[in-house]
Amino acid sequence: MEKKYSILIVDDNENNLKVIGKMLYDQNYKIALAKSGQEALLYVKKSKYDLILLDIMMPIIDGFETCKILKEDPETNPIPVVFLSAKNSPEDIVKGFQLGAVDFITKPFKIEEVLIRISNHIKLTKAQEEIQEKNDALMLMNGKLQEANIKLKEMNDAKDKFFTIISHDLKSPFSSFLSITDNLTKDFHSLAFSDIHDFSKVIHDTANTLYKLLEDLLIWSKTQTGQVPFKPTICNLSEMVNNNIYLHSQSALQKNIELVNNINKDISIFADVNMFNTVLRNAISNSIKYTKKDEDGVVMISSESNKTHVKIVVEDNGVGISKSMMEDIFKLDEQRSTEGTEGERGTGLGLIISKEFVEKNGGEISFESELEKGSKLIFTVPLAIFD
Repeated sequence: MEKKYSILIVDDNENNLKVIGKMLYDQNYKIALAKSGQEALLYVKKSKYDLILLDIMMPIIDGFETCKILKEDPETNPIPVVFLSAKNSPEDIVKGFQLGAVDFITKPFKIEEVLIRISNHIKLTKAQEEIQEKNDALMLMNGKLQEANIKLKEMNDAKDKFFTIISHDLKSPFSSFLSITDNLTKDFHSLAFSDIHDFSKVIHDTANTLYKLLEDLLIWSKTQTGQVPFKPTICNLSEMVNNNIYLHSQSALQKNIELVNNINKDISIFADVNMFNTVLRNAISNSIKYTKKDEDGVVMISSESNKTHVKIVVEDNGVGISKSMMEDIFKLDEQRSTEGTEGERGTGLGLIISKEFVEKNGGEISFESELEKGSKLIFTVPLAIFD
């Protein structure tokens, strides 16, 4: 339905208001009538008008002063003002335009002339509105294009990182595979049983490394493409930690490392179970990996709560890392991972995935470490709030 444009007529002569009001009403305009400048200024604060017809000679606040006030207010400045007055000297007409009026019609006026002039100004207003609507639509489209470009860049960056990881981390284990299987193929009959046993252990360890790499790559690639579902629920934190300690009990036992759960049994969190288990699993695994065998190694998981979040600390007394490495601990680069104390291999993706999962769950993550003293992975997660 076509918009019905509204016009405010301001004149202290009631007869003029009625005549002009009826004339415009018959042309299908919405009409409002004000008998003074003060009344007009009150009207424009309450309603929006597409045009104001303004007399000049009025008591207290004349038309010139009314126009001046309207044009000084950013909210009413855009409203077109047309003076309709018997005060029509060249000086008055110039002053009207200087104050910001778009037209000046002198009394007595011809009805046809007034209607044409008003119609032209309304058409101009309509054209400006259409231009603004198109500009708004273009701005919206431009915003969406910018978002799409940012998303495309992120996807391209993710793709580049993905191939960087593959070229770096897959190449090394496969080189080991090729070298060992080449030796086994060429020298199998001359190898001692102990040599074959050593080769098989290396193959097994390499297979584990490759499996872990592919698992991390799969998880990470899914996070980059938004394929990991996010379904937060209420979970008991201590039980989750116990489950993850159990998963790592064998690898900890092999290095004589004690896994300690110091989490309060009553703490419940609101998080995605799969994501949070991945964070805990990576944190405990890294602590075991970088803690020396048979040196009273301890991995301790503790917590501290406030009103909204719980801070979880996974701490070890392992070898730690240097400050220079800490700066890039959550970044992908050419040197993502170092060997563990028993030669354990990693992908370096674990902490990157953990950071994304922690932030996805509304938390923050940080890392502290000191060479030969140990490391701390610190992250927060929302508490489950019970009414």
